[in-house]
Amino acid sequence: METTPIKILLPAYEDSSKPDAFDRIYKEIRKAGVPYSLLVLVDRDNSRGELPARNDLFRCALQDPDWQYCITLSNDIFELPQNWARELELGMDYLKYLGSHNVGALNAYGFVNTFEGHEWAQRLIDPYGNNHNIVEPTDDCFNWPGVTESAPPNPELSTACCIIRREVLEEVGLFDPGFGRGGGMEHWDYVIRMYRAGYENWLTYKVRFKADIKQGNNFKPNDTYTYYHEKWGTGLDGLSTKLFLEKAKHTSPSAGFTDFGRA
Repeated sequence: METTPIKILLPAYEDSSKPDAFDRIYKEIRKAGVPYSLLVLVDRDNSRGELPARNDLFRCALQDPDWQYCITLSNDIFELPQNWARELELGMDYLKYLGSHNVGALNAYGFVNTFEGHEWAQRLIDPYGNNHNIVEPTDDCFNWPGVTESAPPNPELSTACCIIRREVLEEVGLFDPGFGRGGGMEHWDYVIRMYRAGYENWLTYKVRFKADIKQGNNFKPNDTYTYYHEKWGTGLDGLSTKLFLEKAKHTSPSAGFTDFGRA
């Protein structure tokens, strides 16, 4: 089967204090290991937010009919592994080959420093269900038997680095604009909509990256929790990942809402 280039989508925000931001991330993108086309949205008014920027990128990408997968990145990524996009593509192809799950998106495992003083610690769940706090993408626990082969479900669409099937964007749609500039819960909202449409969202430990908000020129988020609870209520709050995703399949939007936003 003839392969088509992966579409890589990158929102960039104009910030004169970080003139080398694009050069820094482009050096990481070039480690992709597969043919790709890069689509960059430069937003001179970063108060508009990440959500509108990502929706604009999705709309523009969908005008090109010749790709099967797209990958979203954030401009604060400063460390991607060699052949990172190839591993994500192989992961999706393998899951599609297995056929036991309808995986619509596969998220890389990120070490994201989202606020001042935050340590690089993340939690990893091993094949036996045990939790481990780790601080580096090269931590020894990734060499444990079964860890990198496992692909647990993920309750949010991590647009910092994830691969998405084209048909998901065509059927599930774009991010709900009711979340405004965005800032968090629009990613959980999207996964609920994916599961309602029959798709699944998984995580892979084979691709591990670092992102630091101080490295990028990011937008200022707004409150997304209020709108999220107006749309879906509180019935999904506080659940384990397994229960959240199982219940998401059968959860309907509140009165006055559709999957895509306010009715």
